[in-house]
Amino acid sequence: MDETKLVYFVRPRTVTDFRATFARVAAGGITDVVLAPKLGDVGLREKSAAPRVREMLRELGLNAPACHGLFGEGLDFNHPSAVGWEAMLAAHRKCMAAMRACGCETYVVHIGVRAPGCSDGFLWGRVRKALDALLPHAEALGIVIALENALPGNLGDDPAAIMRVVRDYDSPALGVCLDTGHAHCCGCLMAAIDAMSPRVVTVHVHDNDGRSDLHLAPGGGTIPWAEVAPRLRRFPALRHIETEAFNSEGWEYGQAWRHYRKVLFPETGATPPR
Repeated sequence: MDETKLVYFVRPRTVTDFRATFARVAAGGITDVVLAPKLGDVGLREKSAAPRVREMLRELGLNAPACHGLFGEGLDFNHPSAVGWEAMLAAHRKCMAAMRACGCETYVVHIGVRAPGCSDGFLWGRVRKALDALLPHAEALGIVIALENALPGNLGDDPAAIMRVVRDYDSPALGVCLDTGHAHCCGCLMAAIDAMSPRVVTVHVHDNDGRSDLHLAPGGGTIPWAEVAPRLRRFPALRHIETEAFNSEGWEYGQAWRHYRKVLFPETGATPPR
């Protein structure tokens, strides 16, 4: 992987003014950023919003190869009810189109919680039904839907189950997002790396103590980064690696960027490329 493809994630809830925030990001030497459906005064749930966002990014010298898609109640792929099902699919289609129009290559989604009274088999069936409907749209757009491994207790907490779905579809528009913090909380980070390796298109990088989803910068928890970092860069289908720490919100964006680079790419130093 091109080691410059470290994509910076600004936590959406911290953004009020899109241009002002991402101007500070660019001033930190960062060139690639993660988009989200709502970033302060900018929403990307409709394609009509994309030209304005694309122009602001261009003016700031930023690219947006990665995004986090819609998620939450009524929006996750395992939505258990027929009520709201078509609205969920329509929302994802619109959001994917908007993100792709901004240059995004990957569209990360949460698989969803284990709904009360629903078996895993039923819920995975709902995920497959969502993919049946959305993969043709993703293929036409040229964007990859990336299923993210989840925290314990959620449907996507088993990397092997995710991979069964991805292998069954064998579509260039379907891959996985390896979330290091989630896998560490599940006690299966190394196993997840092994299991998901062939189809990882993006990685959410953050640290924790193995118990709580703390979203710490690498080195702030107990993940053995000296062992993990080289493996993250060897995924054959990898498009980029995304920062996803929350405890670095008080840092200057450039400081957090350099910290990530120092941990993930120690052989090249911490200076971001221009």
